[in-house]
Amino acid sequence: MPAGIPLPAGIEQLPDLGPDVVGTRPRQVWAIMVWFSVVLMLGLTVLFVFAHYGLERINHVTPDEVAASTWFEEHAPPGSVLGLVVGNFPVEVTADYDKFRSPWGTWGAAMLTEGSPLVGRDLTADDLPEAFAILRSYGAPHIYLVLSPGQAAYAEAFGLAPVGAVERFGDLLEAAPETTVVHREGDVTILEVS
Repeated sequence: MPAGIPLPAGIEQLPDLGPDVVGTRPRQVWAIMVWFSVVLMLGLTVLFVFAHYGLERINHVTPDEVAASTWFEEHAPPGSVLGLVVGNFPVEVTADYDKFRSPWGTWGAAMLTEGSPLVGRDLTADDLPEAFAILRSYGAPHIYLVLSPGQAAYAEAFGLAPVGAVERFGDLLEAAPETTVVHREGDVTILEVS
């Protein structure tokens, strides 16, 4: 083995068997490269696991959210659009989902999206007219809005709104005279917008 390259503890020095198959590196260097690659891959695996599970709050869909989405598809008139505060809500859960396409062909539409004037700041009563303008711009005959904890978690995780802003804005939307609560499933609320 070349001088100055210590092997990790517990790994014995291999006898010099001559050049490897290619004929350019001693087998000891090849063994060190394999050891380093294994350690690197294990380290990256651990880091990726933590990175993935750091988004657990937004990957979690509650039974209440699924039940509320099902209720919408079973009770809303065809052609209705389900507005979302943020685009993190279970959709298309029944065979009738195709009756609820937006005018531009998607299922549901979110208020807090890139380029929206509501993104990235605390939402107050002063923002209600803008929120209702966004919802009404969907052009559907019936517009509903769903409020759920999963949307709040998504907005906070991706910096679309400060912590707690979506919940507080949801309370304002629910209390607004332009909305009527039509369904509540646990901590998920569906409002009809007039």
